[in-house]
Amino acid sequence: MNDFLDCIVDVTLPVLDGITLTEFAELRDKSRAVREVGSINVEWTRNPGDGIFDGVPDENELARRFGCSAPRARMLLDFEVLCFRLIRIRLEAVDTPVSRKTEGYIAATEEILVILEERLRRAVNGAFNLKANKDQALEQFTEVFMDRVSSLEGSTEGRMVRFYFGIRQTESKIQDSDLFGTQQFHEVLERRLWKKLEAAASASSGSAPPATGGSVPSTSEAISVPPAGLSESYPEPPPNTRAEDSDHWKRFQQGQQREGSISWDASFSALGPFFTVRILLRRGLYQEILDWLLEKEGRFSPELPRILMDCLRTEENLRERKGQTPELLDQLIETIREIVGHR
Repeated sequence: MNDFLDCIVDVTLPVLDGITLTEFAELRDKSRAVREVGSINVEWTRNPGDGIFDGVPDENELARRFGCSAPRARMLLDFEVLCFRLIRIRLEAVDTPVSRKTEGYIAATEEILVILEERLRRAVNGAFNLKANKDQALEQFTEVFMDRVSSLEGSTEGRMVRFYFGIRQTESKIQDSDLFGTQQFHEVLERRLWKKLEAAASASSGSAPPATGGSVPSTSEAISVPPAGLSESYPEPPPNTRAEDSDHWKRFQQGQQREGSISWDASFSALGPFFTVRILLRRGLYQEILDWLLEKEGRFSPELPRILMDCLRTEENLRERKGQTPELLDQLIETIREIVGHR
């Protein structure tokens, strides 16, 4: 059932077919896709009945606004989805194209999502003659939908439920990370995507890619990790010193040295994942973190969004100092992003 009502659609890195990086950057600057989608979300979800879906535009509608083809609009939109500025949601569980819109985009900003959640909850309550508040809505809407799925699938009411679930799942993603929605968070993701696009362009042309213009953020500031969010049972590293300089680490290290070499498994257990990963990053022991993620319980840690930001900060610092980053660190970042993105 959870899979059936998982309404967020995963996207892949755009393939810039027939367009250079410079042209893509210029088109992105001109289109202002995030602003356009957010404006449509707020303006057109006021419509009654089936008209409410005018507020969740697809690439065909947005292509007309951007003044480009639908494939190029899809490139722009998928790029912003990978930056977590937009979310692509599924309105119907279909695998083949149909004449009406089955997917669309919403802006991943808390202000807009609050408006959409209230409007869609009111619409679904009216369609099903319910009075569910926000705390009750997911359970009651799921129950009604699954009881009548054969008749509701593809109907206006069923699509409203999927629209609603897409909103709530987007809100859940935002709540998973304190840094979601901050300018620095999205800019770091954006720089990583540009780097991948440049690598793809270079591989296909066999030469260095052209400059990507003003769309690529020039800032190289390190991401700052907010101090809140750790369980009280795990000590927080001092914000202005290395984790290895803290009294917590020194006491743990002394106890471990009496037993021989340091056990990183013991550190994860005794000092917590965020603290331990910060030390491993400092020492360049990326494989230890990957082993914890892939072979132990790391993928279930609620600290992963904050750990991701520490990894991104490490990547930025290494690039500034050395001009490149270790392949294992890139693999680690991609692994954490994939785990966090599928929660």
